[in-house]
Amino acid sequence: MFYAPIGQAFYELTVNPYYQAVLPLTLLTATLAWFTRPRTSEPFPQGFVAFKWKFLSVWYIAAAVDWLQGPHVYALYESYGFNEDQIAALFVAGFGSSLLFGTCIGMVADVWGRKRCCILYCLLYAASCLTKHVDSFWVLMVGRILAGIATSILFSAFESWMVADFSKHREFPQSLLTYMFAMMYFGNYCVAIIAGFAAEIAARITTPSKLEFFSHVYTGGFIAPFDMAMLVGLSCTLLISLSWTENYGEAKGRNSLWHCCTETVWLIRSNVGIMLLGLVSSTFEGCMYTFIFNWTPALAVPDLPPLPHGLVFSLFMMCCMCGAAVFSLADPQVRPSAVLFPTLVLSASALLTASICIQLKTASVVVFVAFLVYEFTIGIYFPAMGTMKSHVVPEPMRASVYSFFRVPMNMILCSMLLSRFKLDESFRTCCLLLISAVVALGLLMFIIEKDKSETADDGERHGNVENRETQPLVGKGNNQQSKTY
Repeated sequence: MFYAPIGQAFYELTVNPYYQAVLPLTLLTATLAWFTRPRTSEPFPQGFVAFKWKFLSVWYIAAAVDWLQGPHVYALYESYGFNEDQIAALFVAGFGSSLLFGTCIGMVADVWGRKRCCILYCLLYAASCLTKHVDSFWVLMVGRILAGIATSILFSAFESWMVADFSKHREFPQSLLTYMFAMMYFGNYCVAIIAGFAAEIAARITTPSKLEFFSHVYTGGFIAPFDMAMLVGLSCTLLISLSWTENYGEAKGRNSLWHCCTETVWLIRSNVGIMLLGLVSSTFEGCMYTFIFNWTPALAVPDLPPLPHGLVFSLFMMCCMCGAAVFSLADPQVRPSAVLFPTLVLSASALLTASICIQLKTASVVVFVAFLVYEFTIGIYFPAMGTMKSHVVPEPMRASVYSFFRVPMNMILCSMLLSRFKLDESFRTCCLLLISAVVALGLLMFIIEKDKSETADDGERHGNVENRETQPLVGKGNNQQSKTY
């Protein structure tokens, strides 16, 4: 009895490729994380440390609520006996609700209150987790819709609360805001890695069972991580209620929503730089969310060991963190677009490799390695794209433009999930979409270089690239920023 777990662990480490990848990836991730950990030479003013941890403690717990559920969503639906089309419909419901509410949730938070919306996030996700106990398709559909709304709040209201409290209420130096963002997303990856391991342990140590008096209600197994997320979410609600104060956005007029939408559409249509950047962002992130749906069935094949969903999820997050660290270590003089271009090519190559192996039904371990490489490119993509967006999108309309970028992304995603592609066809289509992103990024880089050259040759006649009155490339008020591109 005593030697059985040790023997099982040794067996897993010697023959299971998932477990074999844990130690080297952990060492690599820890090393890169140490060298790229957030640091600042700016002295901390009085009250900053307390503010930092008041926000970050809530943010990390809130992020854990989301990450704990990620590894086992597909596996749970599959265990309930739903086919691929039904599972796709459930995923589309979540992304569709995020599409509908994501474009306006920021303005709702501004008016109703950011603290209230953050509490609502926790309650919506707790309700969504509760629905996972029932094997009814329509109950699970409601849960996915609630989760989609909650996700929109997670990536808008929390950050908005922090920025407002930081700048308006406490008036800390703006140079420390970059440090706060670095702490947010560095810690977010750490939380994701830990959440994957925690979800795997919870799923393994509990036994799936049906309640005796409720034939459609289940507990344990793949449901356990959702119960853990629900408890974490409720504790986050208590923490927000006790430690945060409310803050709001600026007052808006009655026609502000319509005015904001029309102004954003006009800006995107009239600005070729924003349009091309939106194409890159939408295609890459649409493919990324399609991958989230497909990785579980792609790795659940007979010639590989049983899939430890939480463990594999943690390995993916380690690769993401390594990618983000590599971007941080790059020479500051290297333009983000110069880093992003080969990253997109590598991303397309990884998915093409996976598609070929799945089609030929060979080398499933290669599919796993290709997925690790793909996650590595995701880690590079987000800081590179974030930097490019900050240079291209004008500050007054930044949130609105970012929300509109999610519209074509969700359209691509829903089309992919409802198209009934086979796995190899889905990855091949994603590869083609990524190639289109490469072309769009190449055009954007060409236009920027051409405009910079024209500006240098005849600055008086053409004016500054960023300050043109017609069809501005990156919007007014961002002088010299295209040089960092």
